[in-house]
Amino acid sequence: MTRTFTWLVTSLVLNAYTQWLSPLVPASHLTRELSICGGQILFQSGVAFLANKNKALAYLGNMMTVSFIGVLLLLPGLMFTHGTYSAEGHLAWFMIVVGIMFFEHMRRVKLLEMPWFMSLTWVLYRVIVLWIIL
Repeated sequence: MTRTFTWLVTSLVLNAYTQWLSPLVPASHLTRELSICGGQILFQSGVAFLANKNKALAYLGNMMTVSFIGVLLLLPGLMFTHGTYSAEGHLAWFMIVVGIMFFEHMRRVKLLEMPWFMSLTWVLYRVIVLWIIL
């Protein structure tokens, strides 16, 4: 239940936030964001079960927590910067949030004693999706 909630909220916030990134990144729509976020969950689920099936569910919970942290960090950019920042400013904040999320993801993978490549595949999925979108 909480994973579904996080998936939906993350998709909604990313959909709203990508509107501020236009024209640097093509504007999104909710179906695309739901597909991307859901695809990440499925992709990382497969990687996690291959890496360590006993810790896969714990990993997925941590991954969803990292996603929710990212959502919380993006919210001020949605709520308080209307008309204040350019697309470049919003992109800079987005990249800072992604960096924070990456380091938090690595920290949690280490605490779970999962292989380091879990963080690599987490990023790789997003890079592939971004390459397809652009």
